Amino acid sequence: MKIDLKLAGHYFNEAKKLFDKDDSSLWGINFNGPIMFVHPETRDIVANQQDTEKDLKKEGNVYVGKLPKNMNPANSTMIWNGIKWVTILWYSIENNEKEMLKTIAHESFHRIQDRLKFQPKRLETLSHLQTTEGRIWFKLEREALIKALENDENEK
Repeated sequence: MKIDLKLAGHYFNEAKKLFDKDDSSLWGINFNGPIMFVHPETRDIVANQQDTEKDLKKEGNVYVGKLPKNMNPANSTMIWNGIKWVTILWYSIENNEKEMLKTIAHESFHRIQDRLKFQPKRLETLSHLQTTEGRIWFKLEREALIKALENDENEK
């Protein structure tokens, strides 16, 4: 299965409309920026803009190419050819526009979070989960939450 270039272009336009509608009001920065959809098996890329090395070739309203083998595709951000990209796995959103917009918005936040001075918590803060006792407590709390949620559902 290939990436549908027309649908990808539509998704890029819808994301741009969403970000333009916000007009930087939420965080003071427009989320609109470089986005690429990646097909993880074929490593095909469909992007909304040209890369600095011009490895991507314009095809209609989008840019197409291949993700290098040393890059791992994921719903994330990555720096490739001098640009910090939002990367979205195509199969995770291809037929669901609402999910696509949520995923692009989420990953776009990660693309700009350095400029907002938001740094993720370091994993060392979860060091208790590396102990047997910490994992036991975590599992007990998780099971208690599951039971509480199940009971809440049963009461409705």
